[in-house]
Amino acid sequence: TNGEYIAFWPALKREIIGTSLFDLTSVYGYAGPLFKYEEYSDRCLSLIFSAMREMGVVALFSRMHPLFIEQIQEQALRGVQLGDVIVIDAQQQSPLVSYRSGHRYEIRKALASGLQIHVDHQCDGMNEFVEIYQQSMRDLDASDYYLFNANYFNVIKEATDFKAFLIFAELDGKKIAASMFFVTGKVMQYYLSGTVDAYKKISPSKAIIAKAHEIAIAMGVEKIVLGGGVGSREDSQIKFINGFSELRLPIYIFKKII
Repeated sequence: TNGEYIAFWPALKREIIGTSLFDLTSVYGYAGPLFKYEEYSDRCLSLIFSAMREMGVVALFSRMHPLFIEQIQEQALRGVQLGDVIVIDAQQQSPLVSYRSGHRYEIRKALASGLQIHVDHQCDGMNEFVEIYQQSMRDLDASDYYLFNANYFNVIKEATDFKAFLIFAELDGKKIAASMFFVTGKVMQYYLSGTVDAYKKISPSKAIIAKAHEIAIAMGVEKIVLGGGVGSREDSQIKFINGFSELRLPIYIFKKII
């Protein structure tokens, strides 16, 4: 409008072999459209779909960002709701005080037993993180999809359009758990995490998230997205992160034949 960009929809372009056409699909994580002015969202989407059609797009699939889904006025344009993500309102909730009582107890107990939390702002310990994370995924019998290769982590470390940092939990001088977080603007994302199997009973990741919460407040971050259950299910993962906040936001996926 008047030469000003007011909407965009990031997507991954995939060619349809043997044709000049292609599909658009979602990157890993939360994507979906963003709008500068919410009141124009539905009109903008209509124009975006028309532009996609002219470009030769056959089908669109996208995960929608839970923090910004309310920008879309028309319910049908939000897609299909799958489940919820847990979000910490960093400027309203206090570390520990706002957590479930069991989480507070276990964090304090772990710290009292000698657990130490270290923040790696430059991701210098990326190799150590990857080792802990990948072994944790293997212990959980996760699919290879969640292992990621070395280049993936190197790209994250060198990225300039968002800030990645690591938090390690140590006990008796040994790194026993590690988590990766992203920060973009006023939003922090709890991304990947792993715990050495022998130390899972003391739940070091709880103390790690509490530390990330402290960092978020210091940085002026407004929301910490902790994620949801695997495949948007109400599983042990979402029950775990629900102990840090009762704020739930819906996850939508959008599918459209263009």
